[in-house]
Amino acid sequence: MKRLSALEAFFDFTTQHHLTYDIVFLFSPDFPFRRYDSVHSADITNDFIYIEGYPNYNNNPDWYNDFFVIGNMSQLCQLKNIYIDSFKDYISNYKGKFDPHSYFHFLISTYFKHKFINCGGNYSLMNTPNGYCKT
Repeated sequence: MKRLSALEAFFDFTTQHHLTYDIVFLFSPDFPFRRYDSVHSADITNDFIYIEGYPNYNNNPDWYNDFFVIGNMSQLCQLKNIYIDSFKDYISNYKGKFDPHSYFHFLISTYFKHKFINCGGNYSLMNTPNGYCKT
């Protein structure tokens, strides 16, 4: 939700200042990606949202990685808008334990065409001093 709130502030700012961007990167601020050269604007089309990783994130085919997403302004604005609106539908249709990665999978697979990219992110550095979800 924090990233979507930041995205909303970004869209408010761009609207007020009449700015448009062809590509918008949405990523967790603690997600260090090392392969900047792996994302070329010429490879990004308006037809897809691009997600870091693979279709079986963390060896789970019902999860998508939500740490790093690329799309155009229209797509990410739509993602922000449907995130809350679709939550009730997700809860009523999903039979497992709630997880933000499975919810992200639901949103992307339901509403968007998407592709996967690998930008060399290091998940072990995220969220905590000892790495992602480690104590």
